[in-house]
Amino acid sequence: MNSKVKKSLIVIILLAGFLYHGAHWFWGKNFLHFFSGLVQNPFQVGAFTPCSRFVAKEITKQVKRASDTGHLKVLEVGAGSGIFTQKLEKILGRRSAPYTLDVVEIEKKYCNLLHKRFDKNNNIAIHCTDILSWRPAYKYDYIISALPFTLLSFNFVRTVFSLYKNLLQPNGMLSYYEHMWLPGLKQHFLTGKEGEDYKAKRTYLQKFIKKYSFKSVDIWANVTPVRVYHGTFKPEESQHL
Repeated sequence: MNSKVKKSLIVIILLAGFLYHGAHWFWGKNFLHFFSGLVQNPFQVGAFTPCSRFVAKEITKQVKRASDTGHLKVLEVGAGSGIFTQKLEKILGRRSAPYTLDVVEIEKKYCNLLHKRFDKNNNIAIHCTDILSWRPAYKYDYIISALPFTLLSFNFVRTVFSLYKNLLQPNGMLSYYEHMWLPGLKQHFLTGKEGEDYKAKRTYLQKFIKKYSFKSVDIWANVTPVRVYHGTFKPEESQHL
């Protein structure tokens, strides 16, 4: 092997190592499991890449601000490879008061990964089920949702938001995100019944955000940029969305 080939191989190895460690920092240590799940079941996974650490920091921010008194109950929906779960475990682990983190994930491959990663923590429970089938015996202070609403039907989205409201304590908070550009782009390519369903869903979500005064934060450090929403349901508001 001549010197030029050796130098090229060294550069390639160094570059690969740099990219790997950069991806590990940006997406968390389970990012390769995410892409494996995407390849195996692309229609079940609602994104092309995992969310970045910056999205995880923002979407869990309200939980971080929670009072350190009482038993805090948190629900995470659509955990995927667990980047939000890791952030929540870190935040909740600092509490002196007790907490419960229920994680609902429908994809079996991700469930197995989450069990392996978090089963040693008795405060975290992994549930491999559809969120519409989830019926806990208590209500939550916070819900963190990573469901891909852009890919889901209008009826499903409406049902999920009604369920979220019923699962939250009075003044409990919901945080979720959407990719910033995907909704607008997708609307231009859908026609017929699919287009009508998508338009009805977008109208519903816009009214929902306005009605419940959800605040948004744009996160550009992600592939692609996302908008994180935070909001709470007031006790006096109607149970119907």
